[in-house]
Amino acid sequence: MYVDILKEKRIKNSQASQRLITGLDVLDKAAVAIDGLKADIAKMQPELEKTQKLLKQTMADLTVKQEAADADREIVAKDELEARQQEQEAEALKNDAESQLAKATPLLEEATKVLKEIKKDDLYFIQSLKQPSHNIVLVMEFCCHMFGLKPKKQHIGKSQNDTNGFFELSRLTLLNNPNQFLKDMLGYDKENIEEKIVRKVNTMLASPSFSMSDIAAASAALVGIMKWVQAMMKFHELLKIVNPKRAKVAEMDEKLTIVRARLAEKRKKLAEVEELMAQLNAQYEEKLENERQLVQQIEDCNKKLVRAGKIIDGLADEKIRWTETVKRLEKEGSFLVGDCLVAAGMIAYSGPFTAIYRTQLEAEW
Repeated sequence: MYVDILKEKRIKNSQASQRLITGLDVLDKAAVAIDGLKADIAKMQPELEKTQKLLKQTMADLTVKQEAADADREIVAKDELEARQQEQEAEALKNDAESQLAKATPLLEEATKVLKEIKKDDLYFIQSLKQPSHNIVLVMEFCCHMFGLKPKKQHIGKSQNDTNGFFELSRLTLLNNPNQFLKDMLGYDKENIEEKIVRKVNTMLASPSFSMSDIAAASAALVGIMKWVQAMMKFHELLKIVNPKRAKVAEMDEKLTIVRARLAEKRKKLAEVEELMAQLNAQYEEKLENERQLVQQIEDCNKKLVRAGKIIDGLADEKIRWTETVKRLEKEGSFLVGDCLVAAGMIAYSGPFTAIYRTQLEAEW
């Protein structure tokens, strides 16, 4: 019975003491935590101020660079609009020129068709004529002018109607090789006909003595040649309208090349500015996040300080009492062996030992 009572008493004494010691440890740790929190706040506060200063500077840089970027962006947009307008104008002018030239397409196609239908034998027959008719000589004169051929003295007077020698010249230079003659007409440089040739040929075409029906009566091959001549003249007349437009398009293209080069340079500069802006924004967001975290950490520390302060202030009196109680329990623990003897009835209610613990023993019983 004694052993059981001693064990029970020791357990109760130990538990009571341990509870109070734990409470005192908590209070000590709270005091230490308060010191740590104050140190953390003291450390974070300058860092927060530094971060806020950097944020302010970064925002100022962003504002300046944003204004510059907006100005560059506005310039680039304006230049892009002007470039598009010039491109559209050039394209419209080019389409107009092509539309004008398209009017000659049917004539050129017809001329090409009739030239391909000309038989070489017909040309050989014309070459073999000793006394060509006036209309044959006239067509050959057209051909000589078209190819820039000029009769010489030895070509004149060979036949009655060929007073200027154009038929003789044609017979020796053009009609002697019909394949090449037809090939030269098909591949004629219609874009670059000399103006003196045009004037001469158009004068002849406008002459009252010229008649396509008379030409047809003389030879079907000559009709094909004259259709080719008329198509070349028509094409040249259209070129007078088209070439200035082509020149204007070429001029605009040159200007557009310069504009595009400048625009590309401005776009490159703008891209660099926008990339820098993106980096600054990223830095700003990073610093802003650091600020948020620091503010949150300081707020958390302050809340913990308040809670810890309340605990320490509220338990200040208890700490004194707990400390005294722990000392008392330690002292009482040293008397447990004797107290338990009394409690077990192993000694009588007499003597100094019993008198010391009588009150406690009666209370426990």
